[in-house]
Amino acid sequence: MIMKKLFTLLTIALSLFMVSCDEDVDRAIMLSGQWRGDLGASYDKGMNTYFAEYSDIVFYPNSNYSTRGTGREVDCYRSAPVSYVYNEFDWEIRNGRIYLTFPYNHDLDAIIDDYRMTNDYFSGVISDYYGDTSFRLYKIVDYYDWDYYKNGYNPYYYAKSRSVKQNADSTVVNNDSLEIHPRRVFKNKQK
Repeated sequence: MIMKKLFTLLTIALSLFMVSCDEDVDRAIMLSGQWRGDLGASYDKGMNTYFAEYSDIVFYPNSNYSTRGTGREVDCYRSAPVSYVYNEFDWEIRNGRIYLTFPYNHDLDAIIDDYRMTNDYFSGVISDYYGDTSFRLYKIVDYYDWDYYKNGYNPYYYAKSRSVKQNADSTVVNNDSLEIHPRRVFKNKQK
């Protein structure tokens, strides 16, 4: 009798774990690709704060149907002293939560657990060191649509004539060169 109850409890626990894994895989498939929109990013220079016109964020899975991978975020500015702020990150989905880890600046590490995502739209709240920020993105490229990648599509190819300084924070791209600066995210974005 005890063995039967133990077996039943183990079966229930295993089935709940499997359902969670399947949901995480489904979310990862939907998340994989390139998204564009408002992430609430800004750039500080002296006493001035510049808000990104838009951000592009790309999620590459480690392998097909993986719940983790790498990614890049590019925040694009129109009237700031820089044109782009570039950050690389690792991502993982566990129990429905999306974890972003920025290996070169852990102040940017973030968790997304209050969100809505479809094949075309991704919105919610991203929480990091600087607070909570609402975001709304739309999908540009789906990782599982291989036509873009087979034809050499790369939205962040920079001309080789630009110089790159390797540093431990973020990369800022202006018209002349690549420089290093951290990204800031504000709780209440105001333009």
